[in-house]
Amino acid sequence: MYLNANYYDQKSFYGITKYEALQNNLVAMGLYEFELSIYWFLKTGMSYKYLRINEDISFSDTSSKTYSGNYKSIQSIPGIFAENSISLLNNKASLMTGIRFDHLNDYGSIFTPRILLRYQPENEFVIRVSAGTGFRTANLFSDNSILLASSRDIIIAEELNPEKTFNYGADVLYYFTFGKIAGSLNLDYYRTEFSNKIIPDYDKNPSEVIFANLNGSAFSNVFQSEANINVMRNFDIKLAYKFIDLQYENNGIKYQQPFNSTHRFFSSFSFSPLNKSWSISSGLQWFGVQQLPSTASNPIQYQRPQQSESYTMINAQFNKF
Repeated sequence: MYLNANYYDQKSFYGITKYEALQNNLVAMGLYEFELSIYWFLKTGMSYKYLRINEDISFSDTSSKTYSGNYKSIQSIPGIFAENSISLLNNKASLMTGIRFDHLNDYGSIFTPRILLRYQPENEFVIRVSAGTGFRTANLFSDNSILLASSRDIIIAEELNPEKTFNYGADVLYYFTFGKIAGSLNLDYYRTEFSNKIIPDYDKNPSEVIFANLNGSAFSNVFQSEANINVMRNFDIKLAYKFIDLQYENNGIKYQQPFNSTHRFFSSFSFSPLNKSWSISSGLQWFGVQQLPSTASNPIQYQRPQQSESYTMINAQFNKF
């Protein structure tokens, strides 16, 4: 049995925009596990989620923005689920299948299956393949709070439906040792296809952000490679590259999702003596160019580039124990 409740109260200003929010959240879940054999387990259960959000938005000065007011949302989601897990090939492989059935008070019933296959032929080598569906309901202002500080007006063109996805992918993990060097290499790729997604439209009007249900399709492709290396137990190195391709089609036109760096690189280095009396670490993050909202309809002096410049973030830290 699992029970969790949260209360959240926010009072804040974004320039001339006053934003107040109250959120009550309750999650309850009952779970029972059947051991059908030493290789076969079945879990079943019921869940309930309650979410109540009350948001007040006002402006402390005369403003042309139109989205001031009170926004209320109540979500009541009872659900049932089952998960089946089987060990195969003398525990070198495992297959897990799961199903969920949830009923949303405003949107009806949603069925979400998933499957995960794990194969480990050797201790140092692991392969995972998975697929499944999912959904989430959009909380417009908390999901996009940065827009409260923007000069753009926020337009909600229609009632926003839940976002629905189909996700599949695979990852490969390899552990290695070479003398006093140990580490791991990891490659993973996942694709998510959206049958509905709430994507803010910045391009239709440079003075507005328009939210509506997707009239088309959207997808994301995410690839990541990562290397973790430990030298003589006191020097750690991490290197990672991430490729994130976010695209959507709306009304027959294809777009790159704005404010996303397609290419990213991360590295970190840390050292501490064997007695652990102190440590030093540093990290570097590089973000490639991002697609920016179009300002082509503005007068020339107010037009901006279509893409941002790449940028780098560096940090360092020293600890004495």
